[in-house]
Amino acid sequence: MFTEANKNRFINDLKLIDWNIVYNETDTNVAFNTFSNILQQLFEKKFKLVKQSRKKSKDKMWITPGLRLSSVHKNKLYKR
Repeated sequence: MFTEANKNRFINDLKLIDWNIVYNETDTNVAFNTFSNILQQLFEKKFKLVKQSRKKSKDKMWITPGLRLSSVHKNKLYKR
């Protein structure tokens, strides 16, 4: 989640990284890949992926039993 606390932790961790690994690299492709990997790993560590269930139709008050039945029927027809 992108909370202010997570953003601040991400920024603080970015400041702690020794970027000389990237700066001292002579091959630009290797330098970019190293930079990209560092950012990606830190991002995934600080901003965990939160999966939401598609089955939570209780949150959607506008989905009536009739709509749910029609949706099931539509899906069966689509699979045929």
